[in-house]
Amino acid sequence: MDLLLPLALPPHPFKITDTNGQLTLFDELRKKHIIITPEEW
Repeated sequence: MDLLLPLALPPHPFKITDTNGQLTLFDELRKKHIIITPEEW
């Protein structure tokens, strides 16, 4: 059984950067970079 359902969402240009060996994603609501973990991705 597939637990992740495909979503029909438009593509989004994620702002991902490498900061000190950790991938970070710019959160536009909080206006800061967040470290990407499996929970966020």
